[in-house]
Amino acid sequence: MKKSIQHLRGSKNEWLNNDIIVPDGEIALERDSNGNNRIKIGDGEKAYSKLSYIDTNYATYVSENTMLTIKNREFMRLPTQGTLILVTPDNPPEDFRCTLRFSSGETATTFSVSGTIKFSGDDVYSTRLIPKANKHYTLFMWYDEGFHGIVRAITKN
Repeated sequence: MKKSIQHLRGSKNEWLNNDIIVPDGEIALERDSNGNNRIKIGDGEKAYSKLSYIDTNYATYVSENTMLTIKNREFMRLPTQGTLILVTPDNPPEDFRCTLRFSSGETATTFSVSGTIKFSGDDVYSTRLIPKANKHYTLFMWYDEGFHGIVRAITKN
């Protein structure tokens, strides 16, 4: 069975003509006529036109065991992880947003956070992410009087 995650998406004109309030933590994908994508993440309060774009610089890490400080406005894609330790930055800006993708191999990724991130979503138990084997994970993280994150997971084919 194939599973997928769909996000809010449209052209810039479609977004501006339907300037909706994007739900908190929801990804809004803007496509241009050349097929390029820009990303905004909703806060549940601002209309699409008032949200900032997320910087989609890709940071790739080659290690299967990574300690990573999450960075504002970054989209990070990691290879399959044996161990992943996220470090929260000191004094993040109020508009902090970060997206991280990683995969868990045949053995589940050992995941921990240095600092505190309150997660909700797939494979989250009491605000803690506990990855399962053979899954792809996308983490959307933001700062609002503390770090928060939404986890989406799909099983590998």
